[in-house]
Amino acid sequence: AFSGAVTSVTIPAGGVSAKVYYKDTTAAMVTLAATAAGLAGSDLYVNVIENVPAEQGEVAIYTGNVGWTDLPSANAQAQICVDKLDFLGITWEWFDSSADLADLAQWVVDRTGDGKLDVLITYGYLPESIYAPGNTEPDGSIAELFIESTDGDTIINHADYMFYVTTPCCNGDTALMNIMDIPGINMWDDWRVAVTPDGADISPSLAEYQGSQLFFWTNRPLHIDQLANDWFVEAVLAENAAGTRADPVIVRDGNRGRLVPIFQAANRIDPKGVVAAEVIAWLYDIPLGNPTKLGITGTATIIEGRPLRLAVQVQNDMGGPSPVTTARVVSLATSSAAGRFDIALDGSFNGTVTSVTVPAGESTAVFYYKDPTPGAPTLTASSTGLASGTFQVSVTARSFAPAGEVAIYTGAAWWIDKGSADAQATICEGSLLGAGIPVTRFTLESDQTALAEWVTDKTNNGKLDVLVLYGCLPRSIYPAGNTMPDGSLAELFIESADGDAIMNHGDWMFYVDYDAIGTRLENGPAGLQNMMDIPGISMAGGNNPMTVTNEGRDIAEHLVDFLTDRPFHVNELAGEWVVEASLAQSTDGAYADPIIVRDGSRGRLIPVFQAENQADPKGAVAAEIIAWLMQKELGGASELGLAGDKSEILEGWPVQATVTIQGAGGIPYPAETATVVSLTKSSATGAFDLVKDGAFNGTVTSVTIPAGSASAVFYFKDSTAGLVTVTASAAGLADGTLQVRVLDDTVVGQGEVAIYTGAVGWIDKGAADAQAAICMQMLTEAEITNTPFASVDNNAALAEWVSDRTNNGKLDVLVLYGYYPDTLYPAGNTMPDGSVGELFIESTDGDVILNHADWMFYVSSATNGQLGLESMMDLTGFNLGYDNTPVFVTAEGAAIAPSLGDFQSDRPFPLASLGNAWFAEAVLAQNTSGALAEPVIVRDGNRGRLAPVYQTMSEDNPKGAVAAEIITWLMDKTSGGEPPTNIYVLMGNVNTDTKVDIADAIALLGYLFGGGLKPPPVCAKAADANDDNKLDIADAIKILGYLFSQQPMLAPDHSTITAANNTCKGYAADGIDTSDGKPYFPVQVSGLPPCATPCVP
Repeated sequence: AFSGAVTSVTIPAGGVSAKVYYKDTTAAMVTLAATAAGLAGSDLYVNVIENVPAEQGEVAIYTGNVGWTDLPSANAQAQICVDKLDFLGITWEWFDSSADLADLAQWVVDRTGDGKLDVLITYGYLPESIYAPGNTEPDGSIAELFIESTDGDTIINHADYMFYVTTPCCNGDTALMNIMDIPGINMWDDWRVAVTPDGADISPSLAEYQGSQLFFWTNRPLHIDQLANDWFVEAVLAENAAGTRADPVIVRDGNRGRLVPIFQAANRIDPKGVVAAEVIAWLYDIPLGNPTKLGITGTATIIEGRPLRLAVQVQNDMGGPSPVTTARVVSLATSSAAGRFDIALDGSFNGTVTSVTVPAGESTAVFYYKDPTPGAPTLTASSTGLASGTFQVSVTARSFAPAGEVAIYTGAAWWIDKGSADAQATICEGSLLGAGIPVTRFTLESDQTALAEWVTDKTNNGKLDVLVLYGCLPRSIYPAGNTMPDGSLAELFIESADGDAIMNHGDWMFYVDYDAIGTRLENGPAGLQNMMDIPGISMAGGNNPMTVTNEGRDIAEHLVDFLTDRPFHVNELAGEWVVEASLAQSTDGAYADPIIVRDGSRGRLIPVFQAENQADPKGAVAAEIIAWLMQKELGGASELGLAGDKSEILEGWPVQATVTIQGAGGIPYPAETATVVSLTKSSATGAFDLVKDGAFNGTVTSVTIPAGSASAVFYFKDSTAGLVTVTASAAGLADGTLQVRVLDDTVVGQGEVAIYTGAVGWIDKGAADAQAAICMQMLTEAEITNTPFASVDNNAALAEWVSDRTNNGKLDVLVLYGYYPDTLYPAGNTMPDGSVGELFIESTDGDVILNHADWMFYVSSATNGQLGLESMMDLTGFNLGYDNTPVFVTAEGAAIAPSLGDFQSDRPFPLASLGNAWFAEAVLAQNTSGALAEPVIVRDGNRGRLAPVYQTMSEDNPKGAVAAEIITWLMDKTSGGEPPTNIYVLMGNVNTDTKVDIADAIALLGYLFGGGLKPPPVCAKAADANDDNKLDIADAIKILGYLFSQQPMLAPDHSTITAANNTCKGYAADGIDTSDGKPYFPVQVSGLPPCATPCVP
């Protein structure tokens, strides 16, 4: 209120300051004094400047050059602005050509210091005629003098950073500093801003633009916390949560001029023109008026039978939004007998909705209109005391040309790897061919010329043809860099009268292409804008939830709710573009993906799953949409598909197989009822099971696909080497077959170990040598021959050692410390195949490379990067970059390597990325999901192995001891098959005295309730006396019952333990409890390893 009642301020306890505000109505130099008992006072001098109201002046708009917007968009917004200015009676002059620069400069000079408030509007470009380019005239420019006059002259800027862009480019951020005389002030970075109460009062259209959203984005807000000298904030229209960044905002230099940034965002469709006009009206103290009429806004064209999103708006005389003080009911009517309204996009449209309510404090209410009859009905909105609003809708008939052909281009892909793109394209192709739709694949970048010929031949051929892309727009049909914005082959294709369509997966439609050597060729947002002839239309966004609509379910049954990164902005459609079908969309219908949009009766664009590297059913949904367009039936489920996770397995090891109900092209179809699938095999010794660690005793001969699911998993194992055919069959479906090559696991002798520490990565050499010494000592004690190579001078000798032991009939091991010598693998991946190192692990005697510290094979004399490991394994996409991943020792790990403990891995192995014949032979530690493992031993069929062990950065782990234990375990195996691994447990033994008595129950209770002061059980499963895989008071009671009431305990395999049979007994490390399907030894038992210290039999 600033009534004079406030004469003090309180600094809170613990605080050092407090804020206070001062206002004065009289121009003068004022002294403010602050005093407090016991402290010296302080004075502040404030110069209160006289605010002399200036007369209403004139407005100039310059669109001869623009930045961060295109000329058509700038001119369209400028036209909106001048129309509003005309209504308000404000004189304006529009300079729409770069030839007008001199005239603009003269306009600015003539109005500087003329005693009137004049306004200049720019669109992301500072004309060089009013500020010398490159900041060569930092002071005294025409622009600076204009805003230093005392009549409050103003510069409004839209789009790019204020004063940044000129010709030749650029002034950079220095120009703003120069014109404001504030060093360091800037407009950098993207910020979320929300409309303030002042913003809503000054510009109702700004509040309307934000709508129900909590904020909108600006790319170049003014940093108002950096204002200095006489500059102050006159009005903040939208700001960030901290109040330090603002856009729009009006700032003023004392009683001199103003700067007003409005919608400083890149290539975005914002209501720049109307907001600028409303700000100018506020500066001129011209009221926008009270509510006087109704208006209806939205797209004017729809397809018959589709809902159209519209809004009724209470407006002032100028046609801008005018919030109502109380809720207002607006009646809706249509001149069409068949047209219907609803307030929900997926509403019933049954004729019961005839009005909509504009809430108090708002100006707009959304409604939807649907009409099954082509025509041009007029919609009317009416409410007592307001002039009615009318809106004519063009309802067009849905039409499809005769079915044509489909081309799929995967020669380049973006936001999806080429392998995945080709796989999805194969699904789409197979499904379409099954429906009788011809498909041509263009799988190479060199196919671009042939693709251009295909597009040309199919343009205006009287048939509906479809081109499918995967995030890249081939430059043969649209020259890269937007060098042919009109008339390209691609544009002519979708401007044909036969409804041709371009469908895109992956990145933003038409944004990029790649040439033959992988150079990115960028069109940016202009690619889509040029193709659609809609300036400013965008697909910006990220992680936008898409919900499948009713028509989406009807068109594409494989479409599910998902997150899109590049949704189509439905509200930005213009011209004759209309939504033909919205298959999935945001809650307000403003964003959609997939969506089919059509240019009147001409072509279509169809973005589908525009998300980055996301495993979506692109091929299936694409085929379903194309079939809908071509009025074809895909046929549904017709066969069983059968796929294994490996094409080769070792004898005695299981392969995981998935049987799927599918249609043509491999598109999965959920079973309507539970479907029993019979399983047969061509081998007499092979067997099936439903669990990986099952009995495989011949009793499992079928698997059931549950109702609502499309697939089921089973396992196959064979003890005899050879090629086996597995067959899956079910009534009414064609059989599925899978060929599995069972490899002979040759018995090999114990070999030798080489340990290389000549060069290291992610560990210093001294530490590596110390760990190597531990490893060698333990190996020597186990009578395993080992040789150190501790110097780079030994690199040639190491290569000779490896070559000599390749295919020597013995299991040999090479240990590395984060560095791969280039004598084994030429650095920089210059020999990706056939290196000495690769031949070593491709031998059939099971040779091993074990690696500590940095990413396996990443570091050499020149960096190999991720490709080093991928080349050695002949796999792609094998990424180990998962820093600080907690891994927990498995029961198998505890049995193999007693020195291994839980730790954080920086480079764990992603088990799901194992392909070809690679499989996990032993997982010693893994994360909670089991997806990442380390240490782990992986094997290439019956060939060699890789073992990452403690791939951590400069961590003091027991690398040497664990490596020796793993090597000893491997050497002790009598064959390359699955080794018998038991963990020995003495049930009820909680402490370390190797007997079971009351002290064990007391030790367990002390651990459970001792507040962390008592040690954990030596073996958690020994303490888990009721075998429920957790430790609690029930286990202590169970032990006491065993001791004093002859009650049995339960072992890890759920067998009964009594005093008569309780000995140190071995249980299979990977055993599965048949009573409940749970492992004998889970990853953890109440946060502990399952058995940190097994008993010794």
